[in-house]
Amino acid sequence: MIDHSLLVNQLLAASSHASLATIMREKENTPYVSMVVYTQAQDGSLILLLSDLAQHTINIKKIATVSIMISAGQQVQTADMPRVSLQATLMPVESNSDYVQRYYSYYPEAQQYVTKLDFRFYRASVSQIYLVAGFGDVAKYSADLIKGSPFTFEDEQHMIEHMNSDHSDAIQHYCDKVSIHYKANEQPILVGITAHGFHIKVDNKLYWFSFETPCENVNSVRQALVKMAQC
Repeated sequence: MIDHSLLVNQLLAASSHASLATIMREKENTPYVSMVVYTQAQDGSLILLLSDLAQHTINIKKIATVSIMISAGQQVQTADMPRVSLQATLMPVESNSDYVQRYYSYYPEAQQYVTKLDFRFYRASVSQIYLVAGFGDVAKYSADLIKGSPFTFEDEQHMIEHMNSDHSDAIQHYCDKVSIHYKANEQPILVGITAHGFHIKVDNKLYWFSFETPCENVNSVRQALVKMAQC
Protein backbone atom coordinates (compact mmCIF):
# COMPACT_ATOMS: atom_id res chain seq x y z
CA MET A 1 0.00 0.00 0.00
CA ILE A 2 1.33 3.45 -0.92
CA ASP A 3 2.28 5.69 2.01
CA HIS A 4 0.27 8.82 1.19
CA SER A 5 2.16 11.08 3.58
CA LEU A 6 5.48 10.04 2.09
CA LEU A 7 4.19 10.43 -1.46
CA VAL A 8 2.84 13.95 -0.90
CA ASN A 9 6.10 15.15 0.60
CA GLN A 10 8.16 13.47 -2.11
CA LEU A 11 6.10 15.16 -4.83
CA LEU A 12 6.48 18.59 -3.27
CA ALA A 13 10.22 18.15 -2.71
CA ALA A 14 11.03 16.71 -6.13
CA SER A 15 9.25 19.18 -8.37
CA SER A 16 10.03 22.82 -9.09
CA HIS A 17 7.05 23.67 -11.32
CA ALA A 18 3.33 23.72 -10.61
CA SER A 19 0.03 24.62 -12.21
CA LEU A 20 -1.54 27.59 -10.46
CA ALA A 21 -5.31 28.06 -10.72
CA THR A 22 -6.67 31.50 -9.81
CA ILE A 23 -10.04 33.25 -10.18
CA MET A 24 -10.63 36.14 -12.61
CA ARG A 25 -13.22 38.26 -10.78
CA GLU A 26 -13.60 40.73 -13.66
CA LYS A 27 -14.49 37.80 -15.95
CA GLU A 28 -17.44 36.58 -13.88
CA ASN A 29 -15.20 34.53 -11.59
CA THR A 30 -13.91 32.29 -14.35
CA PRO A 31 -10.85 30.12 -13.64
CA TYR A 32 -7.39 30.92 -14.98
CA VAL A 33 -4.51 28.41 -14.96
CA SER A 34 -0.83 29.22 -15.39
CA MET A 35 2.55 27.63 -14.78
CA VAL A 36 4.71 28.84 -11.90
CA VAL A 37 8.09 28.00 -10.37
CA TYR A 38 8.36 27.31 -6.65
CA THR A 39 10.70 26.17 -3.92
CA GLN A 40 9.94 24.94 -0.42
CA ALA A 41 10.90 26.88 2.69
CA GLN A 42 12.37 25.01 5.66
CA ASP A 43 8.91 24.59 7.19
CA GLY A 44 7.59 22.97 4.00
CA SER A 45 5.77 26.06 2.72
CA LEU A 46 5.65 26.60 -1.03
CA ILE A 47 7.25 29.90 -2.06
CA LEU A 48 6.42 31.53 -5.41
CA LEU A 49 7.95 34.57 -7.09
CA LEU A 50 5.33 36.35 -9.19
CA SER A 51 5.31 39.43 -11.38
CA ASP A 52 2.83 42.17 -10.51
CA LEU A 53 1.98 42.37 -14.21
CA ALA A 54 1.07 38.68 -14.59
CA GLN A 55 -2.61 37.78 -14.83
CA HIS A 56 -2.38 35.29 -11.97
CA THR A 57 -1.00 38.03 -9.68
CA ILE A 58 -3.74 40.44 -10.70
CA ASN A 59 -6.21 37.69 -9.84
CA ILE A 60 -4.80 36.84 -6.41
CA LYS A 61 -4.72 40.50 -5.37
CA LYS A 62 -8.51 40.35 -5.65
CA ILE A 63 -9.12 36.72 -4.64
CA ALA A 64 -6.16 35.15 -2.85
CA THR A 65 -7.66 31.65 -2.77
CA VAL A 66 -5.91 29.38 -5.27
CA SER A 67 -5.36 25.77 -6.23
CA ILE A 68 -1.86 24.45 -6.94
CA MET A 69 -1.32 21.14 -8.75
CA ILE A 70 1.99 19.28 -8.73
CA SER A 71 2.52 16.00 -10.58
CA ALA A 72 5.21 13.35 -10.68
CA GLY A 73 5.88 14.10 -14.34
CA GLN A 74 6.74 10.49 -15.08
CA GLN A 75 6.04 8.74 -18.36
CA VAL A 76 2.99 6.74 -17.35
CA GLN A 77 -0.66 6.80 -18.28
CA THR A 78 -2.24 10.01 -17.07
CA ALA A 79 -4.71 8.18 -14.85
CA ASP A 80 -1.85 6.47 -13.01
CA MET A 81 0.35 9.54 -12.58
CA PRO A 82 0.66 10.57 -8.91
CA ARG A 83 -0.37 14.18 -8.38
CA VAL A 84 -1.41 16.45 -5.60
CA SER A 85 -3.70 19.49 -5.59
CA LEU A 86 -3.35 22.01 -2.80
CA GLN A 87 -6.12 24.37 -1.81
CA ALA A 88 -4.35 27.43 -0.49
CA THR A 89 -4.27 31.15 0.10
CA LEU A 90 -1.33 33.10 -1.34
CA MET A 91 0.13 35.61 1.10
CA PRO A 92 2.89 38.14 0.25
CA VAL A 93 6.20 37.74 2.10
CA GLU A 94 9.12 40.14 2.28
CA SER A 95 12.11 39.53 0.00
CA ASN A 96 14.42 39.33 3.05
CA SER A 97 12.21 36.83 4.90
CA ASP A 98 13.56 33.48 6.06
CA TYR A 99 10.91 31.92 3.82
CA VAL A 100 12.73 32.96 0.63
CA GLN A 101 16.29 31.87 1.50
CA ARG A 102 16.12 28.60 -0.43
CA TYR A 103 14.54 30.31 -3.44
CA TYR A 104 17.67 32.42 -3.88
CA SER A 105 19.81 29.27 -3.55
CA TYR A 106 17.97 27.69 -6.45
CA TYR A 107 17.53 30.86 -8.50
CA PRO A 108 20.15 33.50 -7.63
CA GLU A 109 18.97 35.61 -10.57
CA ALA A 110 15.70 36.14 -8.68
CA GLN A 111 17.39 38.83 -6.60
CA GLN A 112 17.56 41.03 -9.68
CA TYR A 113 13.88 40.38 -10.43
CA VAL A 114 13.00 41.59 -6.94
CA THR A 115 15.24 44.65 -6.83
CA LYS A 116 14.96 45.84 -10.44
CA LEU A 117 11.65 44.50 -11.71
CA ASP A 118 8.10 44.09 -10.41
CA PHE A 119 8.41 40.63 -8.84
CA ARG A 120 7.25 39.76 -5.32
CA PHE A 121 7.35 36.63 -3.18
CA TYR A 122 4.23 34.79 -2.05
CA ARG A 123 3.77 31.96 0.43
CA ALA A 124 1.07 29.37 -0.07
CA SER A 125 -0.87 28.82 3.15
CA VAL A 126 -2.38 25.38 2.49
CA SER A 127 -5.80 24.47 3.89
CA GLN A 128 -6.55 21.18 2.12
CA ILE A 129 -4.64 18.49 0.21
CA TYR A 130 -6.20 16.34 -2.52
CA LEU A 131 -3.98 13.42 -3.51
CA VAL A 132 -4.29 11.08 -6.48
CA ALA A 133 -1.73 8.37 -5.67
CA GLY A 134 -2.71 6.30 -8.70
CA PHE A 135 -5.78 5.12 -10.58
CA GLY A 136 -8.63 4.85 -8.07
CA ASP A 137 -6.37 5.78 -5.13
CA VAL A 138 -7.69 9.19 -4.10
CA ALA A 139 -7.65 10.83 -0.68
CA LYS A 140 -8.14 14.19 1.06
CA TYR A 141 -5.95 15.45 3.90
CA SER A 142 -5.34 18.51 6.03
CA ALA A 143 -2.26 20.68 5.58
CA ASP A 144 -0.61 18.92 8.53
CA LEU A 145 0.46 16.18 6.13
CA ILE A 146 3.14 18.50 4.69
CA LYS A 147 6.34 18.17 6.70
CA GLY A 148 9.16 20.66 7.04
CA SER A 149 12.83 19.91 6.44
CA PRO A 150 14.70 18.08 9.20
CA PHE A 151 17.67 20.38 8.49
CA THR A 152 18.16 24.04 9.23
CA PHE A 153 18.93 26.30 6.29
CA GLU A 154 22.50 26.61 7.61
CA ASP A 155 22.86 22.80 7.77
CA GLU A 156 21.63 22.47 4.20
CA GLN A 157 23.97 25.20 2.92
CA HIS A 158 26.93 23.57 4.66
CA MET A 159 26.16 20.22 2.99
CA ILE A 160 25.74 21.89 -0.40
CA GLU A 161 28.99 23.88 -0.13
CA HIS A 162 30.88 20.78 1.02
CA MET A 163 29.64 18.68 -1.89
CA ASN A 164 30.25 21.37 -4.51
CA SER A 165 33.75 22.24 -3.29
CA ASP A 166 35.09 18.83 -2.19
CA HIS A 167 33.07 16.24 -4.09
CA SER A 168 32.45 17.62 -7.57
CA ASP A 169 33.47 14.22 -8.97
CA ALA A 170 30.62 12.56 -7.06
CA ILE A 171 28.13 15.08 -8.45
CA GLN A 172 29.38 14.34 -11.97
CA HIS A 173 28.97 10.63 -11.23
CA TYR A 174 25.35 11.11 -10.18
CA CYS A 175 24.69 12.84 -13.51
CA ASP A 176 26.60 10.27 -15.55
CA LYS A 177 24.59 7.39 -14.06
CA VAL A 178 21.35 8.77 -15.48
CA SER A 179 22.82 10.20 -18.70
CA ILE A 180 22.53 13.87 -17.78
CA HIS A 181 24.90 15.56 -20.21
CA TYR A 182 27.03 18.55 -19.29
CA LYS A 183 29.77 20.38 -21.17
CA ALA A 184 33.43 19.56 -20.53
CA ASN A 185 34.00 23.00 -19.01
CA GLU A 186 30.75 22.95 -17.03
CA GLN A 187 30.51 21.62 -13.49
CA PRO A 188 27.06 20.44 -12.35
CA ILE A 189 26.23 21.93 -8.95
CA LEU A 190 24.09 20.73 -6.09
CA VAL A 191 21.60 23.46 -5.12
CA GLY A 192 19.21 21.91 -2.61
CA ILE A 193 18.90 18.95 -0.23
CA THR A 194 15.78 17.65 1.50
CA ALA A 195 14.93 14.56 3.51
CA HIS A 196 13.81 12.91 0.27
CA GLY A 197 16.63 13.75 -2.13
CA PHE A 198 18.46 16.60 -3.80
CA HIS A 199 18.48 18.84 -6.85
CA ILE A 200 21.43 19.28 -9.20
CA LYS A 201 21.54 22.17 -11.65
CA VAL A 202 23.06 21.68 -15.10
CA ASP A 203 22.89 24.44 -17.71
CA ASN A 204 20.17 26.19 -15.66
CA LYS A 205 18.03 23.04 -15.60
CA LEU A 206 17.12 21.25 -12.38
CA TYR A 207 17.37 17.48 -12.00
CA TRP A 208 16.00 15.54 -9.04
CA PHE A 209 17.75 12.59 -7.36
CA SER A 210 15.81 10.57 -4.79
CA PHE A 211 17.19 8.93 -1.66
CA GLU A 212 16.18 5.29 -1.18
CA THR A 213 14.67 6.20 2.18
CA PRO A 214 14.09 9.60 3.79
CA CYS A 215 17.07 11.09 5.64
CA GLU A 216 16.27 12.59 9.02
CA ASN A 217 19.67 14.07 9.89
CA VAL A 218 22.88 15.32 8.31
CA ASN A 219 24.75 12.07 8.96
CA SER A 220 22.13 9.99 7.14
CA VAL A 221 22.41 12.35 4.16
CA ARG A 222 26.17 11.82 4.11
CA GLN A 223 25.70 8.05 4.16
CA ALA A 224 23.12 8.22 1.36
CA LEU A 225 25.35 10.41 -0.83
CA VAL A 226 28.35 8.12 -0.30
CA LYS A 227 26.27 5.06 -1.19
CA MET A 228 25.00 6.69 -4.36
CA ALA A 229 28.56 7.67 -5.35
CA GLN A 230 29.70 4.08 -4.98
CA CYS A 231 27.01 2.57 -7.19
